[in-house]
Amino acid sequence: KQLLKDQCDLSKLAELPLARRQMLLLEALKVKQVVLESIPTFLKLPIAVTCYWLQSTEAKAKLHHLQALLLGMLREPLHAIVNSPGNVDSAPRQAQCLAPRYL
Repeated sequence: KQLLKDQCDLSKLAELPLARRQMLLLEALKVKQVVLESIPTFLKLPIAVTCYWLQSTEAKAKLHHLQALLLGMLREPLHAIVNSPGNVDSAPRQAQCLAPRYL
């Protein structure tokens, strides 16, 4: 709350350093930086917003809500991994390496 009090002129928000703006956003979302430390960069904002939503909503989120959010967040990265050219080329070699062990 202290950061928000110190920086109450939002018209100058863009002039603040990025780290300060991030701190203000996390404070507004009521999320601590430590919660996001192990999260990949591209997921930090969606996770922070989800944390805020779960803490602030009167209606309780159900498991299928969270599953839908996670699926939406991870769809593109997983699609890129599965469809990367390296996966197609390495799959037969991996299978050849494993075959003698298990056959």
